[in-house]
Amino acid sequence: MRHAPLLLMVLTSACTEVISLGSDFAVVVPDAALDGAVDGSAEAAVDVVVDRPTFDVPVDRADAATLDGTADGPVDVPARPSGSLVALALGDGHTCALWSDGRLWCWGRNDRGQLGLGDTTDRDRPARVEGLTDVRAVAAGRTHTCAITADAALWCWGRNDRGQLSLDAGDDVRAPTRTAHLADAVTAGASHTCFVHMGRVRCAGDDGGDVALPRSATAITAADDATCATLDDGALWCWGRNVDGELGRGTTSAREAPGPAMVSGVTGVRAGARHVCATVSDAVRCWGDRRDGALGDGVVGDALSTPADIATWRGTEVAAGDGFTCALGLAHVVCVGRNDGGQLGDGMDTARRATPDGQVVGFSRAPPGVLVAGARHVCAIERPERVWCWGDGTRGALGDGNRSIARLRVLVAF
Repeated sequence: MRHAPLLLMVLTSACTEVISLGSDFAVVVPDAALDGAVDGSAEAAVDVVVDRPTFDVPVDRADAATLDGTADGPVDVPARPSGSLVALALGDGHTCALWSDGRLWCWGRNDRGQLGLGDTTDRDRPARVEGLTDVRAVAAGRTHTCAITADAALWCWGRNDRGQLSLDAGDDVRAPTRTAHLADAVTAGASHTCFVHMGRVRCAGDDGGDVALPRSATAITAADDATCATLDDGALWCWGRNVDGELGRGTTSAREAPGPAMVSGVTGVRAGARHVCATVSDAVRCWGDRRDGALGDGVVGDALSTPADIATWRGTEVAAGDGFTCALGLAHVVCVGRNDGGQLGDGMDTARRATPDGQVVGFSRAPPGVLVAGARHVCAIERPERVWCWGDGTRGALGDGNRSIARLRVLVAF
């Protein structure tokens, strides 16, 4: 039997903007659309492939003049993206950037085809995803990616062993593939994808199926194995796995019926791998895993299973990754938690920090407008055409042409 979401508290005002970061993460979508996940015990969703675009394997920009070194004419690959940056989506070692021309560029880890480039070769610089245009939103799970186009079609690619692409479970999919579903918002976790269409939520992958909610959903965000949706009355409902208190219900049972509602005035909800933070009026409320100090409350220890205001985050916007959190202030960016891959961006090699007493170097004069966290790296849009990243770039996720850990920010080489 599928357990229906339980409402614990009612919000008094609707969410006005949401930027989602998936657990693995990160996802920022335009027009306040986001991610979600699974609840309990229904059959996996069975989806049908409607269309697969013709796909040309992209070439390096340095070789864009010809396909094979002969004079066969130019390849239709622009020297760089056009327009301005609209959104970022970060997974576990891969990154995608959506531009205002509707094109998607991805880079980093690609062992499961999560870059959508037709192969399994990692990229350390951005490459355009061919066969996909008019993209309006993008979400990255740990090893898969999904996008929504202007006609509301849902496209997915990457790892598909659990049916997380909203296609029949099976082999990895290396190129963008249209599913049978329409979507207005999408999010991705470790092995699931959830999407919203006309207010209704459906998930694919682990525990996939329709999610019963009392009202229409307006936004959605996913952790590794849990999902939260904001409803049209402003209430936040969560469901899925709860080992680290991700559902905020005061327990750490392995699986709970969907649960908590946050306080009123939520303007942004961010789900990391196993913790969640929500902006509430002039404060930030967090809950979940804090073994690495990711909540910023100074504690490295047991999970916080009940949402609590985190004084050190007051008045900020947050992004949550795997065991760490970053916050965007008025004139700086600070990060706390796990730092084994340079996620904190302060140039230090300390294993963790439980309070936000250091700053990401380089943003003191011009803080970014968008901040997104993946599993082990962070990216920020500073200007409409400039992205900085830091953290674990050993698979190319930082997009600067190198494959190494960067404890200080580096500029993505578009």
